[in-house]
Amino acid sequence: MAVTAIPMFYGYNPEKVQEADVPKSALDFLKPQFRGNIVTVYPTDDDATLYNFDLIVQKYGWGYMPKYMANQPYFIQGHRDVAARVRSGADFVSFDISNSSRIGGGNLKLVMSEKDKSPVFFTAGGILKDAPHPNAAKLFLTWILSKEQQGRVPAFYSPRADMPPPEGLPPLTSPRFANGYRDFLGDGARLPALRKRFEAFTGPVTNKATQ
Repeated sequence: MAVTAIPMFYGYNPEKVQEADVPKSALDFLKPQFRGNIVTVYPTDDDATLYNFDLIVQKYGWGYMPKYMANQPYFIQGHRDVAARVRSGADFVSFDISNSSRIGGGNLKLVMSEKDKSPVFFTAGGILKDAPHPNAAKLFLTWILSKEQQGRVPAFYSPRADMPPPEGLPPLTSPRFANGYRDFLGDGARLPALRKRFEAFTGPVTNKATQ
């Protein structure tokens, strides 16, 4: 079962990007003003980012990728480092910022796309069939999915249907979200080919996470 639900938003550094220039769709990341100042995780290295890129090419076609690469984006491991680069001004914008990056503030603002659906990914927990201590595992899952634990950080979404969304944001059931992550990961035959096709654009992982 899902124990976290994490939307992916657009992020920008307000010292580098005027509010009027904040991207509204994936097409806005092709604008010359953002050349050399875009960052995402490697889509071949992270399933959530792979889902994010797949949604984009499903909507705009594979012709999007050569144009995107022509704008000299930067790729790195880990969403924490994506947020850090935008927050520091090393890069100005990203369409690959996890909602958890709202914690920490600073020179990083998150917005939902006005024209594209925002992908949602999750982390899951479960009890192995032959777990040596299934009751302990059940106790852990009961705790992590409790209302008290799920509500500890109001800025985060919960996979529980009876928990409210963060203030000012729509519920996960909103049509503004893309909620096909489970089915996306379940297509085991398609994923290796998809990673290989994206790697032809991004190259292998060379920029490692800082931790």
